[in-house]
Amino acid sequence: MCDFPYEDQARSGLPVPDGLDLADTAVYMALRGLYAYYQLGMISREAAVAEKKRLKKLAADIRRQREYQCFLADQRRYLLQYTEAARSQFRLDPTVEHGYELCAAIDNAKGAYARHEQRKKELAARVGAGDSTDGA
Repeated sequence: MCDFPYEDQARSGLPVPDGLDLADTAVYMALRGLYAYYQLGMISREAAVAEKKRLKKLAADIRRQREYQCFLADQRRYLLQYTEAARSQFRLDPTVEHGYELCAAIDNAKGAYARHEQRKKELAARVGAGDSTDGA
């Protein structure tokens, strides 16, 4: 059973496919080496299965970290975009009132981002369920 989309290529000892990112390239090379060791009799089947299981967990951890980094970058972009007017006004005229407006914009951006993410999830669920209507 293949746990990775490129596992058959790694099993065959083929070069690293184009288009893989750094993490997938490392996993591919580790798989390729693991299969080569197994085919040469340098590692037992049980050890190979255990090593592949560790690779699978490592790949999942890397994927989760990447998704979280993308989430943080998206959140930062949204916050900067949502608060741009208040930040610019405070830079031009740094009064207490404009400081309060900036704080309010930041607080509102947090809630707006949460609503934005919820709408994205709802849309993804509708598209996944075959409902192509957009309620926006």
